[in-house]
Amino acid sequence: MKNYLVLQDLTTPEIAFLTSGEFMITGTSRPEDSHAFYNPLLSWLDDFLKTKPSKINFTMEVEYLNSSSVKVLVQILRTIIEKAGKKTTLTFTWKYDHDDLDSLDQGKGFEKIIGHPIQFMVKK
Repeated sequence: MKNYLVLQDLTTPEIAFLTSGEFMITGTSRPEDSHAFYNPLLSWLDDFLKTKPSKINFTMEVEYLNSSSVKVLVQILRTIIEKAGKKTTLTFTWKYDHDDLDSLDQGKGFEKIIGHPIQFMVKK
């Protein structure tokens, strides 16, 4: 299995989902069709979770998410939680600028929706 890597452009984030269990989404997510953009990642994620990883560390450092990207990110998080298995240690981290309280609120909204703790860190 190979790592899943996508470079950032004007409307899509950088994505690095590594087979080591280190996951990262960084930047802006406002693709024309969020489902078409994220479906290959969801397929990769399903295959990866079948390997029963011991840990997943997922860092989200997003500047902007359109509404359809929010829905897909919730789907990604729920998929990880539901399919990872009891023996997988899950760590979700939401990074935000110290003066961007809207981003912090959005991260807290994700935490509430998925019912799993998220660590909140100010970007350095």
